Amino acid sequence: MRRWLGKTAMPRDSTSTTGAAAGASPVRWTALPAAFAPQPTAPRLSAPWLLARLRTMSADELGSRAWRSVRNALHPPARRQIRIDRRWLPAPLPLSAGDRDELIRDAIEILRGRYPLLGRWIDAGAHPTWTQAFAHLASDVTAAELSPAEDVRYLLELNRHGHFVCLAQAWHATRDRRFANRIADHLRSWNGECTHGTGAAWSSPIEPAMRLVQWSLACQWLGAGGDAPPLTAAVRDLWRAAVATHVEHVARRLSSHSSANNHLIAELAGLVVAAATWPEAMPGSAADDAVLGLQRELLGQHGADGVNREQALSYQVFVFDLYVVARQAAASLGRPFGAEVDRRMAQSARFVAALRSSRGELPALGDSDDADAVRWSRATPAARGGRVIALAAALGIAPELAALADPAQPALRWLALPLPAPDGDPLEVRRRLPRRFDDGGHYLLGADFGGAREVLVRADCGPLGYLRIAAHGHADALAVTLAIGGHEILVDRGTFTYNARPTLRRAFRGTLMHNTVTVDGRDQSEPAGPFIWLRHARAHCESCSGSDEAAELTGVHDGYLSLADPVRHSRRISWEAAGARLTVDDRLSAAGAHEIAVAWHYSAACALQLAADQLIADTPAARLRVAARAEDEQGRTVDTLRWLLPAARPEAAIGWHAPLFGQRQPAPTAVYAGPIAGSVRIVTTFEIEWQGSGP
Repeated sequence: MRRWLGKTAMPRDSTSTTGAAAGASPVRWTALPAAFAPQPTAPRLSAPWLLARLRTMSADELGSRAWRSVRNALHPPARRQIRIDRRWLPAPLPLSAGDRDELIRDAIEILRGRYPLLGRWIDAGAHPTWTQAFAHLASDVTAAELSPAEDVRYLLELNRHGHFVCLAQAWHATRDRRFANRIADHLRSWNGECTHGTGAAWSSPIEPAMRLVQWSLACQWLGAGGDAPPLTAAVRDLWRAAVATHVEHVARRLSSHSSANNHLIAELAGLVVAAATWPEAMPGSAADDAVLGLQRELLGQHGADGVNREQALSYQVFVFDLYVVARQAAASLGRPFGAEVDRRMAQSARFVAALRSSRGELPALGDSDDADAVRWSRATPAARGGRVIALAAALGIAPELAALADPAQPALRWLALPLPAPDGDPLEVRRRLPRRFDDGGHYLLGADFGGAREVLVRADCGPLGYLRIAAHGHADALAVTLAIGGHEILVDRGTFTYNARPTLRRAFRGTLMHNTVTVDGRDQSEPAGPFIWLRHARAHCESCSGSDEAAELTGVHDGYLSLADPVRHSRRISWEAAGARLTVDDRLSAAGAHEIAVAWHYSAACALQLAADQLIADTPAARLRVAARAEDEQGRTVDTLRWLLPAARPEAAIGWHAPLFGQRQPAPTAVYAGPIAGSVRIVTTFEIEWQGSGP
């Protein structure tokens, strides 16, 4: 008996051959076949992973890595002595009573041993064991939630010391020495446990670099160079010695070649803020090199349209925060960023603003671990997008975004950046934002952007990711997301995990978990590890035109041309305001037989039902009537495809949504699927029926 997704299957409706030939009944599925079940990726550092990693490296990269290893082993760096702490941030603007109360509550939670890590509050103890902080939670494993002991990413985040910033801010706001004393306690215990160069805390140069960022900001709000520092001289000496070790370590191990993604930006940002905070940590020429290198990477890792080349929106926000902090630090060193960098990052902010729904929600494009480069306050994904908009306006690099910004954004207060007075109507500013981002391959269709009856269709015709490993990209070529009335309706299913549960890691970034077409259960691109793609699908937009009233986009990708019987997938997306109708026209060109699935992933706030082969989706803002039909090259109906509504099962990925890293919840999914023979055209229409007078 054939196996099906998640369990042994019920038989098909018919056992006859595929198609609707004379005398044959069409074979129609009752569930997705085993080929569509998720497969694990090779664990990191396993033999298959190592082989795949080597395949992504050029001869130049292999030689460079070997030379650096020998150099670092034979020529240890000289230690620098740091004697002073320098203040480079102005005093924060006054916080609102609500922000102050929230800050104090969070800091007290940290004193109690609970830490904000990757979007969750997690118990690691008031005095964590830094190398095994979550051992007591190892048995706390469920189908819907990762235990922090499962994925090393939680341990890495704890060791980045983001909670130092919250404690330092709480000390600044209250002068309560408990908060500063806890920083001192953790500095001492961390330095005693985490031997330089060993363990998770030193596993990649981004880890000490991110500690430099957090330490620098904590030092600012503890009153660097002040008359009454809350830390003893002995603790400050310990901290400075650790800074010297960190700077030397990062500067000699900067990520390069196929690893030079957001990690390299974070490493250079760490060196820049260290140079501003502890001038003796880096001589002037080294600080110059770090500032210039960071500007070069910010330009290189963003297209002219502002889209981050990693194709992961969460990391675009992460990088923007690093840019802001490092920009302020560099200016204090007399090394301001160039105008070209500011223009490029202004475009980054406009891209984020364009993708936001009218309720401030952002789509989950590519990987996300829900980490903040700096923890300004409790931040949802929507709040992170709003922070980018507010900071871009306050810095003066995109002043028109002030009309869309929240003046109460906590980051503005902590950086002492007043928001300029809005110039223009917010709806007009929103509607003037770009709709096509050709370098990044993202396109927007719809109507009433920013308004009550907003229909926001986001289409992805971009590359898989950045550099040869495309570490944080998802196999989502030609996928769409849809927001109606500000609510996310058709969604990317998120990330869930990086290092734990390799089957689910592969599944959540695979093609079937995105709103596009999967052929023969294969991903469009070939994964070889949790952060490695060997073969990259190439997508591009063939045409895009239109307005609020009517718009059309056509895209194509080559991800299935590598099959024994190649399949070319093109997708035309059309919007008609007059009928409140979205049409997605998929064309699959092939010679032989294939199994296909057109997936539509709905948010957990939606409810689906089938009525006479029509799908009805009730959403927070409107009812969607969804119909699908398939036809062959001669225009004849193909009867082998049908709607399937897979349920969420613990061992499966489909039917689940990961709103945060490490968490998932059941969410409705509809798949129009079945076997085909030769070329087919599949047309899916979404008709919007607004509830009452509107959302």
